[in-house]
Amino acid sequence: MPIISEEARKTRIEEALRALEPDSERIPVQWQDTMKTFPVIRVPLDSVLLNPRSHRIRAQLESHPQRQLVLESPFSEKSQAVITALLRETEGYEKLKTNLTEEDQRDAGVVTRAGLLVNGNTRSVALQDIGKKYIRVAVLPGDATPQEIDELELRLQMKQELKQDYTFTNELLFVDELITHYNQSHERIALDLRWAASRSQKELNQGKERVCQSVRLLSLIRQLQ
Repeated sequence: MPIISEEARKTRIEEALRALEPDSERIPVQWQDTMKTFPVIRVPLDSVLLNPRSHRIRAQLESHPQRQLVLESPFSEKSQAVITALLRETEGYEKLKTNLTEEDQRDAGVVTRAGLLVNGNTRSVALQDIGKKYIRVAVLPGDATPQEIDELELRLQMKQELKQDYTFTNELLFVDELITHYNQSHERIALDLRWAASRSQKELNQGKERVCQSVRLLSLIRQLQ
């Protein structure tokens, strides 16, 4: 799919937001530690970009022969084609296509004001593959930071719904990034990933131990590589 300019994406998203009626659809999203609602718009599929930082494909991208291309120019047509191919290979992709064909898009994705998908990357590719032209997305505030976007992906993608599960290695990489890049505590990660069912000390200790185990396992995998 041809890549339109960032300015064109922003313009389309802003126009769609301005065209919304007061009673238009909004969805609740946990944002900055509080629950807020964000407006849902319908835009052409070429108005959104696949996220090269999606933890859905992090492990696959690390070992991909064109990894450097994606890192250096993530929003070029070639890089977006690499990400598209990786998403098509994820477990459950064919099931997702079937579901979208039969029921259309029931859950909105989430997108930044510049058109970068936070959630809904695989759905975007699947919609394209079944011949759809549009995608429904909730739009984040214009000042969303990379950390806020990553934390939101954590909350949205790790839910056990009709969404595909992360692969084991991608989950380990996600935990590592939350610790090394964003300085999140083991307790916070355990709660966000629902590895601690409650805030009781026993549950928290079990959740934190699972976080520690993930760190050790990723270290072992990297040593073996």
